[in-house]
Amino acid sequence: MARKHLLPLLAAAVWLLTVLPYRATLGYGLINLDDYQYTVEKSQNTGPVSGASLAWLFRSFDDAIWMPVTRLSYLADFKLWGGSFGAMHAVNVAAHGVNAVLLLLLLLQLFAPGGGCLGRPPEGRAAAACALAALLWSLHPLRVESVAWVASRKDVLAVFFMLAAWLLWLRRLDRPERSAAGQAYGVAAVAAFALAGMSKPTAMTWPLLAGLLELFRTGRVRWRDYAVPVFLACVVGAVAGMAQRAGGAMAGLAHVPLYGRAWNAAAALGIYTWKTLCPTGLAVQCINRWPDAPRFGLQGLAISAVLGLYLAAAFLGLFRRPLRAALAGLRTGAAAQGPWVAPGTGRLAGFVGAAFALAAVAPTLGLSAFGLHAFADRFTYLPALGLSLLAAAGLTRLARGFRPAAALAAAALLLCGVLTDRQVGYWRDEKTLFSRTLEFDLPNNAYAHGILGCYSYEVEHDLEGARRHFEVALRQQRTRSLNAFHPVYIKVLAELGETALAKEETQLFTAQLAEATQGDVSKMTFDTKLQSPSLGLLLYALIAVEEGDLELARMHLDRHDRLLPDAPWALFLRGKMALKEGEKAAAVRYFERSLADRTTFLRHRFFEPELQRLKQELP
Repeated sequence: MARKHLLPLLAAAVWLLTVLPYRATLGYGLINLDDYQYTVEKSQNTGPVSGASLAWLFRSFDDAIWMPVTRLSYLADFKLWGGSFGAMHAVNVAAHGVNAVLLLLLLLQLFAPGGGCLGRPPEGRAAAACALAALLWSLHPLRVESVAWVASRKDVLAVFFMLAAWLLWLRRLDRPERSAAGQAYGVAAVAAFALAGMSKPTAMTWPLLAGLLELFRTGRVRWRDYAVPVFLACVVGAVAGMAQRAGGAMAGLAHVPLYGRAWNAAAALGIYTWKTLCPTGLAVQCINRWPDAPRFGLQGLAISAVLGLYLAAAFLGLFRRPLRAALAGLRTGAAAQGPWVAPGTGRLAGFVGAAFALAAVAPTLGLSAFGLHAFADRFTYLPALGLSLLAAAGLTRLARGFRPAAALAAAALLLCGVLTDRQVGYWRDEKTLFSRTLEFDLPNNAYAHGILGCYSYEVEHDLEGARRHFEVALRQQRTRSLNAFHPVYIKVLAELGETALAKEETQLFTAQLAEATQGDVSKMTFDTKLQSPSLGLLLYALIAVEEGDLELARMHLDRHDRLLPDAPWALFLRGKMALKEGEKAAAVRYFERSLADRTTFLRHRFFEPELQRLKQELP
């Protein structure tokens, strides 16, 4: 095989093998965890493109996050594919495959001949080792959450632009320091980094990670080149903080003291390390257990201590002499020349890979009071790139003298592929996904029970099952974070005939909502933006419908319509009232209008078959 054909063939193979385990996602729908919020519930996506909708992409702090590039990709989904859920998944999967190819190219820059490689092995072996390392990253089961979840596209896009930026940044090292070509590569890299930051704010770690890669490639870092990237990173971090505060997301773990969050961070680091080696029992939305001890708490502390000691020892072993020389240079006024350390060595690969992973995961460890999670598989999407550097270093060295290395690597890839294919299957619907969360996280995980309650009502219309899930959720956590589930619970109670209890829950819900907004709709944020003060009228109307007091229900709905005309759930209730009054044709018209708009949080997917039955009964 001609060497000029080797890289295109390897790139095609890496892309194809990466996307293969995700083929089933093309038939999946959305998950009731941010997917609807990011896509169909945004009128800027479903409506016509305008200057206002494009400006919203860059101004929006919706969902407590600033991600204009990711929002633009969702807008493109609706304009190019008509909002097809399968197409949305296909974009995620294809982009993940491209990321695997970009990682292959990055590893080749670090390890191929002429790039400061480890031992300068033959090009074919180096390319094969880098391809295997890229596949170990892309086929690992921990990647599934970022790829199979439409709402996690921000991870995939951010890493796409970060990888592109690193490739350009390292290419500048192949040009004279002040040359026009070198500066052009630097400018292009900074532009790609800016797009990464606008895809997901955690990309703000890019300058630090770029410095580690440059250190591995050349043995030193051109610090003066990093002024603009560091400034951009500070801007991205500041905007991200503004979005989190504006969205109320900083309240999620505000009740947990700093030492509790630090303990959970150590536990999360331990879990990520262990799950990288043994990727079983993976689950989504594992919540912080405070005041109970975090899962994997003691083991996490031990792993964090070992990692810290290793990094400290590796740093001193690598940089003790360069630091002494630098201090001596300060005293004599002579600047140190040449590499600080020998580039591309095994010791440096170990330090850079571990430091990369730790620096990349640090913003997601929960030291800030953001969200409710204790840990999440998606938070390993970027940090695991550092581990791929370790894998490439090890595979490159093994390829030179250990013949079974290829077979062992192939076996590891096959195992990862099988586990990933199985993990993808859990993402087919909320019931399968969050039942697994209850199995492997807390059996009383309030958030999982809330979502399962919504699924039982909206899809299966299992009222008793929905009630059981909601009552477990509310027993565990009666906080604003569960407000999105509370109205559905009230609806379930009303349909079960528990109207007195439904009224009590409505009073409690509206009181919580009034406290959150202080009566001012403009103050509605992350926890409350899916609700509005008019929702209380809607809830009392549905209770009146179930009690048979249609006049009272009509009065509540008329008041509601003056605040929010033609709301899908109000139309649904008017259809039920028409049905009780024997007006099937009017009921069908209301139901059709209600189901035509899926931008409301209170979906009623179960009713479509019933609507078809009613239409068949019409004369």
